[in-house]
Amino acid sequence: MPIAFKERQTPRYEGDFEIATSGNLEPPEVALLGRVETTQKAIESGLKKSEELRPSLVAARRKWWSDKAAGLGHVVKDFAGGALDIGDALKAIGDIDVTSEPDISIHVLDSDKAKFDGDFEVVLVSFEPTADEQVYLDNLNRILRSLRQVSEGADRYRALTVQTTLKAYKQGTADQLRKDFASFREGKTNSVDNLLVLKGRYLGLRDRLNNTLFVVSVTTNKLQLKEGDNTRELAVDIDLLVEEGLPPPNDVASPEKQDLYVQISNACTVIRAVCQKLSEQKPRWFERGTSEDAKERADKLLDEYVRKLAGIGTVGLEGSQVGLAQKGLASLKGEFVAREAGRIKNAYVRRLAWWSGGFALAFLAVYIRIRLGDCAGHGGNVANVCKWTSWFDSPWWLDHKTFLLAAVGASIGTWVSFSVRRLDLPFEDLAMQEESSLDPPFRILFVVALTLTACLLFWTGAINIEIGNLKTGPDSFKAAGTVAVLIGMFCGLSERALATAISGRAAAFVRGVAGGG
Repeated sequence: MPIAFKERQTPRYEGDFEIATSGNLEPPEVALLGRVETTQKAIESGLKKSEELRPSLVAARRKWWSDKAAGLGHVVKDFAGGALDIGDALKAIGDIDVTSEPDISIHVLDSDKAKFDGDFEVVLVSFEPTADEQVYLDNLNRILRSLRQVSEGADRYRALTVQTTLKAYKQGTADQLRKDFASFREGKTNSVDNLLVLKGRYLGLRDRLNNTLFVVSVTTNKLQLKEGDNTRELAVDIDLLVEEGLPPPNDVASPEKQDLYVQISNACTVIRAVCQKLSEQKPRWFERGTSEDAKERADKLLDEYVRKLAGIGTVGLEGSQVGLAQKGLASLKGEFVAREAGRIKNAYVRRLAWWSGGFALAFLAVYIRIRLGDCAGHGGNVANVCKWTSWFDSPWWLDHKTFLLAAVGASIGTWVSFSVRRLDLPFEDLAMQEESSLDPPFRILFVVALTLTACLLFWTGAINIEIGNLKTGPDSFKAAGTVAVLIGMFCGLSERALATAISGRAAAFVRGVAGGG
């Protein structure tokens, strides 16, 4: 035979060989040599490329190519030994597969099979992965299934902008998975940590698409209750958190939700303030109960209404029922007013009554002292009192003593004014001790000052009012104490109008001065 099998002295790979020829070769024999050379080059190239892959895949490919080289060597030996004719040898070499080497590869799915842009599947070719490699591949397949599970057309992703964003999330995650798989195939990584990070990032982004801009929750404290010495988690405040980084249209609150957000925050502020004052309230001497009872009642009241506010916030802020939430908030305010307005108003009325009575008695005591006149001729306790108040013996005090009666009337009138003027307190005023937010003593002093200013106008003749036989001129005001008391009562009862009237008179006076200048 002109062709002989020969072991290569320096083999390039396991099973490598060379062919020795002698004499002239027939064309079929030349074709055989060409096919052998082509196959050997394919084996050599395949082995070199395998060195860039992970160790288990390199080992599998080396064995595979070695088997191909051994099969090629057997064909050549059989032909050189005469066991095969040229036709069978050419056919046997042609049947040697040099394209289906062991591999782990990615196959991008066709559009009719893909569930999202960039969808793919992992294909194993003549390769048995190790246990660690199988764990990686299983996790990769689970993530791909997760990407395919949620369709962009699902009800919770109806908005077009949300659908577009979800598609981009899926495609971006698929691109990252392919990059990570390329590193895995090349043996640069064998850990599933990167896969889990990518999955968590995708799920987080996907779930945020369905998140609402507002997150409503309550802050709780563990409080010891008197009943049975039980410890209970009671709500003390409402948390209205605003999520950031949401895709449109959930990234901006509607005007209605903005208003509801402010209303719920304000309502919570009022309720907390009312409950705080209730917890600080001490029982009066004639009432049963202790300070601890008042605090426990305040804690329970706060817990009840904070949780109700949170429910309203969940419906209107987290959900889409803004109108229903606003009606619920209005109902809650009405319920809270019905429960607490009477107690708050009565408590303030009682405080105002004590201070009004105290001021009225003080002004009346000074009036009586002035009416006593000179201490001469008085003995006992009266003389002792006069000894320390002798400066009231001035004629000026005697001339202006009716101002004190007006102050007595104003003190009483202030209390009557608040008692009869309003039957119900608005919800927003419940947190205030009264509408002008003045404590009772300052309120009374304010009204008394305005009343004395009005009395000065009567005294100087700047104003004279006649109602029937009642006159407010200086002579009537100075002579009749009942007139002064009545004027003070009227001023106290009309404290709002009195402030406006006095400021109007002052402004007119200043304008007159400016005009005269």
